[in-house]
Amino acid sequence: GSSVLTSSPFTAAGISGSFSFVSGGFAVRVSALEGDVGQAVNTNSDVTFNNINAGHITASGNISASGDIFGNALILGPGLDDASFNVVISGSDGNLLVQGNGADAAITIRNSDLTTSTTQTATLNFDVYGSSLNAGSKIVAGKDGVYSVDSIKDSNLQFYTATDNSETEKLRITTDGNVGIGTTAPGELLTVHGNISSSGTITMLTASIGGGTFTSASLAGAI
Repeated sequence: GSSVLTSSPFTAAGISGSFSFVSGGFAVRVSALEGDVGQAVNTNSDVTFNNINAGHITASGNISASGDIFGNALILGPGLDDASFNVVISGSDGNLLVQGNGADAAITIRNSDLTTSTTQTATLNFDVYGSSLNAGSKIVAGKDGVYSVDSIKDSNLQFYTATDNSETEKLRITTDGNVGIGTTAPGELLTVHGNISSSGTITMLTASIGGGTFTSASLAGAI
């Protein structure tokens, strides 16, 4: 509720609540903010701090950093604050752009748990109705090996969709490149648990039918 205009600050500023500033062409110098030594100089409309350690910072303009930004949560945008996530990007559209200027622009989701088991995953969730309380779809990167040595650092991809508000796995790609639809353990390049329908042509070099039934209107007269 107060403003301070001085070019020679003589005490540290401790902030446990919110901190905001409006600049208008005057110089601002900060010798310490919550114990971190730093200095900021404003000559136009931007304010730069070397170190900021505060409970909450709100800016109506841009915030840029040449170093790291640390915090328990990072909220970007005017939308709902969801405390269950560490980073929230919210807004009327919620769009996220990752742009690079090299050979590849990548988004990395890393599980840093070093436990040698197959229970650790990295997941990309798609919530399509309001909140995580409603099932959506997801892509899960799982482990086919325990990752204790290079020879068993094997992974898989699992694809889930929701049925009756419950996410269930529908397709999996194993470490061998096998694709399973309706099965989590495909033994061939394509394994389907269930019926297959085609409106086009199915071409094969060899057809092996063991214990099953093959029906086709076009082949009925040739069999």
